[in-house]
Amino acid sequence: MALCVQVDGAGVVSVVSPQPADLSTCSHVIQSSAEYLNNPLALTAEDGQTIGTAIMLCWAVAYVVRVIISAMSSADEESASS
Repeated sequence: MALCVQVDGAGVVSVVSPQPADLSTCSHVIQSSAEYLNNPLALTAEDGQTIGTAIMLCWAVAYVVRVIISAMSSADEESASS
C-alpha cells in the first residue's frame, strides 16, 4: 500500500495522518516493496538484455526477409524482360 508522506524543514519524513483518498494530492508517495516489485518497468540488467536481444533478433529476421523478397522480385523482373 502506498503511503502519503511529508518532509519537514529538518528533513524528517513523516506519514500524513489521515491518509488522503487521492494520492495525487501528496507531495511525496512511498511505495511498498510489493508495489515496486510488481512494476513491469522495474527490470534487472539481465531482463533488459534479454528484451534487447529479442528486439535485435526480430530486426535481423525482418532484414533477411526483406533482402530475400528484394532478390526474388529482381529475379522476376530479369526473367520477365528476357
